[in-house]
Amino acid sequence: MRVIYYVVHNSPTIQEQCMTLIVSIDQGRCIGAANCVHIAPTVFQLDDENIAYLVDPASVDDETLIDAARSCPTDAIYLDTEDGKPVYP
Repeated sequence: MRVIYYVVHNSPTIQEQCMTLIVSIDQGRCIGAANCVHIAPTVFQLDDENIAYLVDPASVDDETLIDAARSCPTDAIYLDTEDGKPVYP
């Protein structure tokens, strides 16, 4: 199982404040549903084995990242603040 981490600096979030999100994918939990790819194709793509990986998390706002994470049927996408507090799930 691989987990990928990426730090994202985005502008105003749904709470109207700037936040740094750490995006991680538990690739061992990914089943290739591609919901994340449909919501944020500049952030997520599927590899040859239909496992999600990160492309450019800074290309979308925080709300889109949260929507993509919530769309994952296996909760394989994790969002945390820079200081380690979970945002999702």
